[in-house]
Amino acid sequence: MSIFIYHTNDSFNKKPYDKIFLKYGPVYYGVHNKNNFFFDGSYLNYGAALPSNIKTGGIIEYAETYGKNSEEIYKKIRKDFYEKYCYFLTRFNGPYLGGVFDYLYYFRIHVRAATRFLDENNIKFMFLGPPSGGFDNIMVQVADKMGIDYIGLLQNHNKKFFWVKRFDDIGTFSTSLPIFNTQNIKVKGKIYKPFYVPVTTEAVSKKKFFKLKIKIFIELLKDMTRPFYYSIRLFTMLLQHNLNLKINSPVNWLYIGNKSRGLSQKYIQKTSSILRKSLENDILPEKSKSIKILFYLKIQPEATEALSNILYNDQLLIIDKLQNISPLGTKIYIKEHPTDEYNDPMARANFWNSISKKKNIFVLPSKKKTENQLEHFDIVATLDGAIGWEAIRNLKPVIVFGKPWYLSMPGIFDGHKIKSLDNILEKKWTLEDISKCFSSLTKKMGDGIVIHLTKKGGYIEASDEFTNFQPLTEQEKKIYMSNNDKVVAESFYKIFSNTYKLY
Repeated sequence: MSIFIYHTNDSFNKKPYDKIFLKYGPVYYGVHNKNNFFFDGSYLNYGAALPSNIKTGGIIEYAETYGKNSEEIYKKIRKDFYEKYCYFLTRFNGPYLGGVFDYLYYFRIHVRAATRFLDENNIKFMFLGPPSGGFDNIMVQVADKMGIDYIGLLQNHNKKFFWVKRFDDIGTFSTSLPIFNTQNIKVKGKIYKPFYVPVTTEAVSKKKFFKLKIKIFIELLKDMTRPFYYSIRLFTMLLQHNLNLKINSPVNWLYIGNKSRGLSQKYIQKTSSILRKSLENDILPEKSKSIKILFYLKIQPEATEALSNILYNDQLLIIDKLQNISPLGTKIYIKEHPTDEYNDPMARANFWNSISKKKNIFVLPSKKKTENQLEHFDIVATLDGAIGWEAIRNLKPVIVFGKPWYLSMPGIFDGHKIKSLDNILEKKWTLEDISKCFSSLTKKMGDGIVIHLTKKGGYIEASDEFTNFQPLTEQEKKIYMSNNDKVVAESFYKIFSNTYKLY
């Protein structure tokens, strides 16, 4: 048997994992980088599977030279998962995708490549971070169809991670065994910075301000020159084609053609932002008999949506649902995530236009701070954002439409099952109730940081219950990360030895 580990896009030290798992057979690792190789015999490069790299990464040759039949696996995954695959493939590759036939091509290549890797390397057990980019989704689906055991990993806190035997078990954790030591958690009601948010200062030095202005100017210059650049490239390709000087592959044509779509997306995003600002109202609701719901929009597309019902990838459906289950006169307030610039422009292309047509829907400024808002509302709604955790700690009931880690906590209601708001408003709980529930969950949490370690304000930056709501010092971070791979490897082994039966 062999074991496959793909848990982070950050750099990691494989020695602690080899030391523990090599006695069971070969250990292969998933990475995500810009190198051309897809599989070099030890490392499987997810980055080379992206459509933007597919022409040079070797995955086409790897898939097409597989000597076995993958048709049955293909049919099953095509039936069960194709729609979701298309959604997540665009998460990293929007400008590089064409029409339905291109999606089908990538899908087939990914299925064959994943099948070959798992089959020829005799993979029997895998540790995987949440799938969210297309090929990683396919790896999970193929493993499932081949009967390969995997452990899904989810990082929501500093120093601790959740694990499940199926990704659809996130939030309920019914497949996670209570094999780790209990940590007594004391939940606080005060609102802190959300998890996975880097600690930053509000002040900007003159030097940084000057650099920022230069960066903005360079980006503006690029935006203005890109159309000419790609027009010249397209003209050159057409000239070469018509003069029979060169045969360009379909991938090359799609790359140039879809760049126009990519350029347009920026202006769709700007238009969307303008529409939202035209609807914003900075006045919070007064106390009244009417029910007031605060709905926090999710950044789209977002990795954790891979664990959610694809129906709610269009968050206008959540607005419709909230209106349908609410009594007449209910007011719904929408709050965009402060980092709305990370949204895929297509996810918001028509959103605000539709909102402008609805009654009793109001829009709060995206930059307005959460801690100044919750007390004005009766209910909070979210797909699976950190706001839900903040809300129940402030004793506000929360309707969720996804699978957040806090799904089993007091005060949380599944949006799929709700028929009215009556039971929600009657429910009562205390911070002690939440603390007990959280403490019980820690028995199902491994030690260490497995996903988003340090890059772009990774989880080592989080201030939460496991750091006593205090940010770690630079020295503390350095010491902790120097030992993190050893700690994670030991956690992986504890999970492995309790879930996988060696015959």
